[in-house]
Amino acid sequence: MIVAVAVGKDSLGALRDAVKEAQTGDPFAPVVVVADHPDAARSVRHWLGLAGSINVSVMRGQGLARIIAAPLLGEPVDGKQRRVLTPLLELQAVGRVADEWQRERDAAGEGVPLSAAGKRQLQRSLVEAFRRMRERVGRVEGDDDAIVEGLYERFRGMLRQRDDYDYYTSAELPEFAADALESSHWRKGGEPAVVYYLPRRMSEGDKRLAQALLARGKCRVIGGLVGDGDADKPVCELLSGLGWDGARDDGAGADPVGRLAADGRLSVVVAPDPGEEARAVIRRIAADSERDGLAFHRVAIVHPQAEPYA
Repeated sequence: MIVAVAVGKDSLGALRDAVKEAQTGDPFAPVVVVADHPDAARSVRHWLGLAGSINVSVMRGQGLARIIAAPLLGEPVDGKQRRVLTPLLELQAVGRVADEWQRERDAAGEGVPLSAAGKRQLQRSLVEAFRRMRERVGRVEGDDDAIVEGLYERFRGMLRQRDDYDYYTSAELPEFAADALESSHWRKGGEPAVVYYLPRRMSEGDKRLAQALLARGKCRVIGGLVGDGDADKPVCELLSGLGWDGARDDGAGADPVGRLAADGRLSVVVAPDPGEEARAVIRRIAADSERDGLAFHRVAIVHPQAEPYA
């Protein structure tokens, strides 16, 4: 089931209802709540604890994929045990691929000498490019697509040629989890109930896993909308890709400023530049202080970046 609700009280209410529904008839039935970000996971875990929820785990998508894929990953492949590719091993493999490519370019007279810092930057760039290619969340931009794709194939071939383990990357975990659900590794109904809470970004593997769980009828996806078309577009596209019919609960499409500021505790200001934004904050503090008698030493201005607000 896929629902779209307003972020805030409505989304938390939908989460509470989803957990209750999953535990109908068995208050100790395991439920997994998937949150995109560690900070969101901590907040959700705290809120569920206050709500009295029992046997509910809150984790990121990788944690869920690891649990569901476990029966499949335990099976050897061509006599080799599967093993996750750690970041250190990945960096070493990428470094070997980059060094081989640089030597080939040097032999062809096309190479440019790289400093140690340049080599490290090249490795980091390739690691990020390979990650995007594995997760299929966007192509590498520019004229060097074919080169990067060729280097990626070398990287994958290097892993396959290893004699000790059959290495897999963390990006492949959701694919393995979907395979485990679609095969005989999980009996119908044996998988945990899953709630995707306010997802905003999923790789193709994550989407496939979510669709496999939705097909089994033990999954709910709660999309969060704020009422702004541009802000809600990525969420709507993600939900539509999972099979959402476009229906929204009451309030999900309401004006965000009017809805969030209904109790007078929050306001949203749109400013053309950081300077005007800072002046708007000062004007608001001055007006509130004059109206409510608020002392300046009881006021805090909190901002995420120091650079624009010198």
